[in-house]
Amino acid sequence: MKKSMRSLWFIYLVFINLQSFYAQSTDIVDSTFLKWKLFFNQSYGADYNLVNGIRYLNLYPTAEGHPFLGEDRFYKGTIVINKKVYQDVELKYDICNQEIILQYSYFEGSTDNIILTGEFVEEFELEGRLFRKYAFPETVPRFYQVVDKGNINCLYYWKKDLLKGSSVHTFYKYSPEKKVSYLLIDDKLNPFKGRKSFVELFPSKYQKEIRLYLRSNNIWIRDANELTIQQLLIHCNKLVQEN
Repeated sequence: MKKSMRSLWFIYLVFINLQSFYAQSTDIVDSTFLKWKLFFNQSYGADYNLVNGIRYLNLYPTAEGHPFLGEDRFYKGTIVINKKVYQDVELKYDICNQEIILQYSYFEGSTDNIILTGEFVEEFELEGRLFRKYAFPETVPRFYQVVDKGNINCLYYWKKDLLKGSSVHTFYKYSPEKKVSYLLIDDKLNPFKGRKSFVELFPSKYQKEIRLYLRSNNIWIRDANELTIQQLLIHCNKLVQEN
């Protein structure tokens, strides 16, 4: 009986010691984890869903021009990554390489630039322009500026090319911005350039009315601004719905 009691007491002591050791180990693990978490939060920001990419480096710093849409500066914008919306972020859109550059701040105030992982980005907005990712059978997934005013939408694909320089002092130069225009009709991408190709994207019974609208409003498709295109789309959508 005494032997049994001694055995039970020994087992109890072992259990207490193991429990104490486990608690101490857990505290050590938790403490270490919290230190590393604090370090990474302070260094890179807590939201790794946003700060996800590779460091941006300008591979052609002496090239004439720049690869970005608009000016060579960061714009305050909004971006959607993995269905999460981030507002008032600093963005550039590299239309030569089709990459989005994010500028973010470290805890001590310094900044760095990263190329965001494109496959996670769903859409973004710069200077009131909305860009959304689409995948069509004839193209790889890429971003288009969306002029959205109904079932028929206009999409712009912006790009630049890196060319050989025009002098011995400039090895490379970037081309001016190029815009490729499309109408998105029934989820199908339809390219157009001017009045004629725009009108021909519609069934013949609507074409006369659309030509009349273009002429009476003195609209030249190649030079039309986004507001004019929006108003044109409103007219075209209304025309199609009524007939």
